[in-house]
Order: sequence, then structure tokens, then C-alpha cells
Amino acid sequence: MPSVTTSTFRDFRIELGDGATPTENFAFIAGLTSKGVNFTTGTETSEVPDDTDENLPSWQEKDVVSIGATISGSGMWATQNHAILFNWWRSATPRNVRIRYFAALTGQPEFYQGPAVLTQLDHQADKGGRVRGTITIEFTRAPTLTNKP
Repeated sequence: MPSVTTSTFRDFRIELGDGATPTENFAFIAGLTSKGVNFTTGTETSEVPDDTDENLPSWQEKDVVSIGATISGSGMWATQNHAILFNWWRSATPRNVRIRYFAALTGQPEFYQGPAVLTQLDHQADKGGRVRGTITIEFTRAPTLTNKP
């Protein structure tokens, strides 16, 4: 029986754009030991009554009203990220972010890219330990999908 092909930690990256024009450069956020992206679908629920017996419970019908994506990461607080992330949070402005799947096969999504805001920036350190950080990034509109050639 053939087994599935899987990806590793290094095959999935969160990258920040530098804002340069005409060609923007992207670099990964150093120090992360946990990375994730959460794609969500917002729905509106309507209670639809039974058409033959109004005493029966209504059925919930769902309609999609929105979709979104949130990026998360945590790990060691890398000093090379300190000014970049803190200034981004302080500016309260969108910055181009890219989710990159290095193991994508031809024709599959390799990049999700678009403007996003840094909505959470946490630091924590325990006595005798190193500073750890947590970030949450939210796309401000639908990211562009680019398939691997």
C-alpha cells in the first residue's frame, strides 16, 4: 500500500515583505518553532421551519458570508526580528505577508500572499530562560494564490 507524501516544518514558511518596489523581497521570520495558518469561513444561520408541521424543530440553514485567514507563530524571540515586528505593530499598517509551501507539487498552491496586519505581539521569559514570543497576523483582504509552475 503506498503511503502519503508529507511535508516538514521547513517546507512551510511565514515570510514578510520589505515593501520595496518594483520588486518586493520576502524573508522568513526567524526563531519560530511553531507556525500555522487558519482559514475560516463565516456563516449566517437561518432558522427554517418545517413546511408541513410548525411544531417540529426548525432546521438551521447556513449561508457563507465571508472567508478569512489568520497566521500564527511562536518560538524563540530572535533579536533580528525585534525592530521589524515591533515597528510593524506600532505602525498599525498592513504589510505584505506570504505563506510559502516549498513542497507544493506542480499546479498546487505554492504562495498565499497579501496585505496583513500584526494583531498580536507577545513576549515572555522565565528566570534562567530565553525570551519567547508569539505573533498573530491577519490578512486585511483576500490573499493572492499562486500555483507552483
